[in-house]
Formats: sequence, structure tokens, C-alpha cells
Amino acid sequence: MTDDKLGFYLPPELGGKLWSERDFPLGMNLLSLYGNPRNYMGLEGISYALFDDPKLVEEMVEHQAYLALEMAKRVFASGVTLDWVWIWEDMAYNRGSMVSPDWVRRVLAPHYRRIADLLRSHGVEALIVDCDGNVDELLPIWVDCGLNATFPLECASGMDARAVRRRFGKDLIIFGNVDKRALARGRAEIDAEVAKVRELIEQGGYFVQVDHHIPPDVPYRNLVYFLNEVYKLSDYPETRWEVPIP
Repeated sequence: MTDDKLGFYLPPELGGKLWSERDFPLGMNLLSLYGNPRNYMGLEGISYALFDDPKLVEEMVEHQAYLALEMAKRVFASGVTLDWVWIWEDMAYNRGSMVSPDWVRRVLAPHYRRIADLLRSHGVEALIVDCDGNVDELLPIWVDCGLNATFPLECASGMDARAVRRRFGKDLIIFGNVDKRALARGRAEIDAEVAKVRELIEQGGYFVQVDHHIPPDVPYRNLVYFLNEVYKLSDYPETRWEVPIP
């Protein structure tokens, strides 16, 4: 294990050790079956192509799956072990999926399953799908394919992590769903988000995170207040930090 293979500082005591001896989780960005082809063609272009030239779209999807599989195989062959992989799709808007869920089941799901099977066979525990918008139609497909984590569950799209938890139980790891808009408002709105976080933490399988990037209209003091209130929820004294509010 060497620093030149990491995107962050490696403690000296871990230098020269096997990857399996590390004391931190390790993962990589790996896959985008729909997101990358959408970027190649644009949303309008790929939407037309799904009807006018479906074989072209399926060929692009197959190439994305092949690339991901070969990347993962080389990583595992080098002796690196992974705890998580990040799958970027962005195939939903504020009302639902940008593509037919039936198409996702028919075209994307077989590739998801192949890749998930390979990752699971090498001990990868969290297969995280990053998709903005309302993913209610897509979540059951991903879970059925073995993808077991979701981010960011945008509140503006009607997503509620508590409802998702009731729907999928512990089969799904949840990141996000802290309403970024509330952080720009005031303490009452922030306290409501902290109450939601408390409920989700108590249920387990949840990582506290804003439902996407923090917008520029969020005052720094509001962000610090939110973090301090979340730190108070910890069961571990060493993580009950308090940042001074300016």
C-alpha cells in the first residue's frame, strides 16, 4: 500500500502493508450505464435514440458495463479490496424516472446484476447509486439487482428517507435527505431536519448528509448550528464536537 495509489494522506504506520490491513473504508467510482450515454448525447438526444435507434443505445450501455467489469477485475487482480463502489446514474427528475422503468428492467438490470455479482464475490458491501430526482420507480429495480445504497434522496423531489426506510427496511443503505433549503432558512427548520436525522440514525443504515451540494445561500452560521446539533446525537463522546458559531 503506497501513497501514490490513494487520493488522500496515508498514515506512515500503514505504509508497506497489504490493502486488507488498512483501518479505513476504501471504494471507487465505477459505473454509469445510463448517465454517461446521456451525457454523450444529451437528454433530448438519448430520449429520441431510445425510440429511433434503440440498438445504438443498448450498444453504449453494453460498453459501459464492459468497461466497469474490466476495471473492477483489474482492481481485484492487483490485490486491492474495496468496501464500496459509487454508481452514478442521474436518470430521474423531480416527478419520476426520465426513462421507462420497463426499459430499465429489460436493458440495464441484467448488467447491474452481473456487476453486482462480481463485486459481491470480492467482498464489496455497499453498492451506492447516486441519482438525483424522484427515484421511487427506480429504487425497487436497483434493490432487486443487488444495489443496496442510495444518494441523495432530494427533498424537493418529494423523497423522504423515513418512507424509503419503511418500504425497504434494512435492505437499503441511505445517504442524504437533509433538506438543503432548510439550512438557508432558520433554526426551527434546521431543528426539524435534525429530528429526521435522529429518527434515521436510531433505525440504522443511515449516513447524515445534505440532499446534494450545499447551496451558496446557506449562511455559515446555519451550517455550523446544524453540524453541532447532529454531533449531539452521537453515542460516542469523542465525536460530540462543538464548533463555535460565528
